[in-house]
Amino acid sequence: MNIIAADDEFLQLEKLMDSLKAAVPEANLVGFSKVDDVRDYAKEKKVDIAFLDIQMRGMDGLELARELNKLYSDINIIFCTGYDEYMGEAFREIRCNGYITKPVDPDQIREEFRHLRRP
Repeated sequence: MNIIAADDEFLQLEKLMDSLKAAVPEANLVGFSKVDDVRDYAKEKKVDIAFLDIQMRGMDGLELARELNKLYSDINIIFCTGYDEYMGEAFREIRCNGYITKPVDPDQIREEFRHLRRP
């Protein structure tokens, strides 16, 4: 299972990666702080699950999710954000699989994994 995480705030990305490692130690995990790096990686390697912040420099996580959905129609998108006002758009337009408010912990991630539409 190939999982990516994207957050332009280094400390938040580090916390997310630590929580992911604790929740799914067997997964291949790659973290990104720049949207362009996510796009480049996703063009080269199949991504099964993407944990995305919504407010990032350069491109927001919603637009990045749209691009990832075009690359992989079966990708699972889970937003990790400090803002709940994007939840409607995330579920209605992006059809994301989950929405976690920060700070993220391993139990929240495990719960999201129990409810994946495309395990």
